[in-house]
Amino acid sequence: MDLSSAGHQPMVSPCGGVTMVFNGQIYNWKQLRTQLEGLGHVFASQCDTESILLGYLEWGEEIFTKLTGMWAVVLVDERAGKLVVSRDRLGIKPLYEGVGENGELIFASEIKAIRPFVPGADTVDTTVAKRYMARGWLDDVSKTLYTGVRNFPAGCISVWENGVRRDRRFWTHPIPQRRATDIRAMRDLLIEVVDDHTQSDAPLATTLSGGIDSSTINAIMARELGKRTSIHAFSVDAPDIPDESPLIDETVRELGIQHEYICLNHLDYIREIDAMLDVHDEPTFSVGQLNQFMFRKKVHERGYKVLLVGDGADEVLAGYAKIVPMYVSALMDAGLNEQAEQVLHLSSELTGLGHDEAKSRLDLFRRTGVGGRTVQEYRFGYEMFSEAERPVDARMGFHKTHDQIRFLPSGQDLFQELLDRMIVDIPQILRNEDRNGMAHGIEIRPVFLDHRLIELAWSYPF
Repeated sequence: MDLSSAGHQPMVSPCGGVTMVFNGQIYNWKQLRTQLEGLGHVFASQCDTESILLGYLEWGEEIFTKLTGMWAVVLVDERAGKLVVSRDRLGIKPLYEGVGENGELIFASEIKAIRPFVPGADTVDTTVAKRYMARGWLDDVSKTLYTGVRNFPAGCISVWENGVRRDRRFWTHPIPQRRATDIRAMRDLLIEVVDDHTQSDAPLATTLSGGIDSSTINAIMARELGKRTSIHAFSVDAPDIPDESPLIDETVRELGIQHEYICLNHLDYIREIDAMLDVHDEPTFSVGQLNQFMFRKKVHERGYKVLLVGDGADEVLAGYAKIVPMYVSALMDAGLNEQAEQVLHLSSELTGLGHDEAKSRLDLFRRTGVGGRTVQEYRFGYEMFSEAERPVDARMGFHKTHDQIRFLPSGQDLFQELLDRMIVDIPQILRNEDRNGMAHGIEIRPVFLDHRLIELAWSYPF
């Protein structure tokens, strides 16, 4: 197997028997290094890659359970005659796999790097295409749009040995526990996570919108980490998006940070759309991705290589207005009817609905489940099918089961929705972010998708 690839040079162990290619960033590499040095290992560099490699020599496959960060790793252990592959818990870094004409295993960070070598990869998988056109779902399954090219699963370790593949999932989304909510613990962990994400030898910037997520990241850096003077935050100013400048300007004044609006226009759209489509390999249906593609290009032009973003906060912390009915329903199931009524009343500003309309939608959800992810559908998509293809078969339905919440005494409606979003929406968000960033040499770091935050937040009662 040839492990060389553009931008990812292989690292070889001191004994010469293990070769590894790594894409990503490990945030606890220094702690791992200290442990490994205490066990007698000698480091030849000052990089996170070596901590993975020497960690594998010490702990074998268990090294991946010890990592905090984002990664795609392909490792050949000639001593043991095996191939080891792993991807981070949330799938922040991409990894695709395929099988070549002669049975060789092929891995890459982009689909276009695999397609020429996988038989049939120029053929569109019609089930995937139909599912995307009618439902908008693409990244929640292992298949890609191209036959024979698959997503390597997130949170997984796979070992090929003696012609046999062994898969092991080392992380899954946590289940709520019966424990008291500890705001101080959550606050302290969030500060620690932001601090970890700011470690970089390359110039680092942040995004800033009117939302709580990006504002929190910038506030922690400025006020808790003492990095106010080193922050350079960027906001996008583009046609047809809500004007959040009053909130952004207020945050900049409060924090005293450097800030710049990056202005986009319709001419940029025409000029850049072909480049974006080429980079993405698979479809994206949101004009917002075009905004982000161009936005990251202009951040790169200003000399930045790392960008902290707020993606995932709404999914992890239930920030979407559409989640309110599921939350209220969960309160009712728990017998907290007075609190449910209070939430309905107080959420009108968030949802933009009057009390009667909110109550009507809640009743509909309670009776039929309508409002959840089961009915997401783009009717115009069926117009692209032939008459024979139009019936929606089981393969196009949404049948996500989450065994970890089945026996929850309360909160099932809420956690069903959150898990659906984490499994369906987050992979697509991460694919788009990685493509838009790496197209311009920018590493995107989604702070709120650190597994430590999810494990703590979701351990609390719903």
